[in-house]
Amino acid sequence: MSQPHDDTLSEEPLGGGEGGANPSNSSRHHYYSLAAENFSAPQKKRIGLGTLAILFGIGCVIISALIVLIVVSAVLYWGPGQNKKIYPNPSYTPSSDYLHFIVVGDQGRGNDEQKKVAESMARYCNFENGMNPQKLPCQFIIGTGDNIYDNGVTDVNDVQFKTKFEDIYVQESLKNLDWYFVLGNHDYRTNPEAQIAYSQLSKRWKLPKQFYNFDKISTENKFKVSFVMLDTNPFVNKYFSDSRANQTALNQQRALNNEQVKMVENILNTNMNKNDTWTLVVGHHPLFSAGSHGPVTQELVDNFEPLFVKYKLPMYLCGHDHLLNWLSSSDSGFPTQYVISGGGAGNTRPMIYNKYSLNDLNDSGFFSVEVQQSFMFVRAFDKYGTEVWKFKISRPPQ
Repeated sequence: MSQPHDDTLSEEPLGGGEGGANPSNSSRHHYYSLAAENFSAPQKKRIGLGTLAILFGIGCVIISALIVLIVVSAVLYWGPGQNKKIYPNPSYTPSSDYLHFIVVGDQGRGNDEQKKVAESMARYCNFENGMNPQKLPCQFIIGTGDNIYDNGVTDVNDVQFKTKFEDIYVQESLKNLDWYFVLGNHDYRTNPEAQIAYSQLSKRWKLPKQFYNFDKISTENKFKVSFVMLDTNPFVNKYFSDSRANQTALNQQRALNNEQVKMVENILNTNMNKNDTWTLVVGHHPLFSAGSHGPVTQELVDNFEPLFVKYKLPMYLCGHDHLLNWLSSSDSGFPTQYVISGGGAGNTRPMIYNKYSLNDLNDSGFFSVEVQQSFMFVRAFDKYGTEVWKFKISRPPQ
């Protein structure tokens, strides 16, 4: 009669027996033997089914991971997580009648990035390396705010005016250009009035009021551009609970918000349908952005976008997000082009998706704008002076 199979393991030590520490092959086979022939048929069946179940589970995990990877890749490539990258190649006709200027913002740091962008701006204005193939002189600069980091200035004698502005833009092609500024949120942290007062001391720092407007006439006096310079800070509700902001200055200007809106509407209305006049609006904060402050500044959208649509504003220039971004709302027949030029001194941050974004560079840089009577030609440059993209705005239909 056959002996019943014992499922227990031998309790003799692995090195036991007369073989000592080097037992023979036969003794090793004897100890802890779990060879397949020692299992009964039901046990073998159970082991086989268990193995299949484990393999099936592993397979399911792998397949699930592949499905997730495919879905995530599809969303990133085709879905709302991917901002557009459009590179137009618009036609260009040179003219001796023009306005030509630089747009840069969020630059007042005095760091190496600011100096690098300044050098590239200077090379552009000096026609170097083919950056400015038409060789148009730069006539002035628009500063889109956050003029002095991190906390603005204390008074007109603050050394930061020198270290973060006067000593930075000293190149031959820049040193005599006027800068027309707006105030940013960092400029409101101490004494924004001091930046206005500094306009009386500096030959090139132009900031006569918190919000203002001015006109520029083309080289042959055939058209003009009206610049409407906003103070967007008192429109943004969150600053009124920010302990770093000068609340007295903010509240004083908040009382004038309606006056700002009326200024914009009056100028847009006056200039609308004039073939010899363009209007550009400048503020610190974007209405729409693919930067970390986006996708929308709702207070500005509520107050200004209806006017931009009604009067067919061609372009709004701003900063605040530390990047270069071109956006356009496709919700109107003549959509305003939104240009964010906030790459004047680095300190970039993660980007987000914005359905209106047409191109972006999450790095330092600047824009140039050439205005002719029938179109505007806008070019984005990185901090090394390399053109990243360009686009053209034709005069709106009558």
